[in-house]
Amino acid sequence: MFPVLSFEAENGPANAGQSAFSRHLERLGIEARGKGILGLHSFRDTVVNTLTLAGVHEEVRKQYVGHEAGTTDDHHQSYGIDLLPSGLAKQCHPALSFEIDLDGLRPLLQATK
Repeated sequence: MFPVLSFEAENGPANAGQSAFSRHLERLGIEARGKGILGLHSFRDTVVNTLTLAGVHEEVRKQYVGHEAGTTDDHHQSYGIDLLPSGLAKQCHPALSFEIDLDGLRPLLQATK
């Protein structure tokens, strides 16, 4: 999907995106509350916590956010299957609605083009 991203980067192929996002937040003057760190992984943490509170099974959560199944999970390694994106969406997206008014955002997004 992103052929120019290098797997040789210090933090893997997501490093370039993470760095660009951090620079963007800095330009906007957006800082973390308290002593936390704000970046792309903040979204992942929010998603994992939201899915956990909604009762989404751990294997599904891990697949959704791109975490590998635990090495102690012999059953999944031997018999488990990876869900298709549509299956992950069906199980995860209802919990991740965040009640965002996408119709209300569309005019704003179109105005920035």
